[in-house]
Amino acid sequence: MPSRSSASGKVRKGGPNLLDLVPVRSPDYRFNIRKLPSRQAKHHQPGAAGTVSISVPRFSGRLGRGFCRLARIRPEFDLNLDSYGSFVWLLIDGKTTVRKLGALLREEYGETVEPLYGRLAHFLSLLERNRLISYLNLEAAGKRAGARRKNTAGPPDRSPEPRR
Repeated sequence: MPSRSSASGKVRKGGPNLLDLVPVRSPDYRFNIRKLPSRQAKHHQPGAAGTVSISVPRFSGRLGRGFCRLARIRPEFDLNLDSYGSFVWLLIDGKTTVRKLGALLREEYGETVEPLYGRLAHFLSLLERNRLISYLNLEAAGKRAGARRKNTAGPPDRSPEPRR
């Protein structure tokens, strides 16, 4: 059965099942948990007490870091997660599958996170696209999916014989 990518809306055939993958945080980024809320933050918004703030570098090259020094701006910015994103971020440990993350998220927040797996897939794809996370078992899951595709493909493709 084809899987639907929630971020792009395009249907992908085959490939690994996202629910079976194990996300792991990138060691290149620091994060901290807010002890006190910011003035504007409500309970579920970024900046509330107990939410996560991830420090992301503005530039990776020497030129960009030098520009930050000359302009006297911080060489990194804070990415503030809301309470749902913070809950998921803290559960990403390199052992928990996406399916288990979804079950724990539903257990903690109930029906307020619905549609659960669509939102979770979109959030994880944004984290992956920005290189904040990666998946441990992505190659192994892709090989298993490729093996299933090869076995169910039907008869081998026969090329036509050349004309004389």
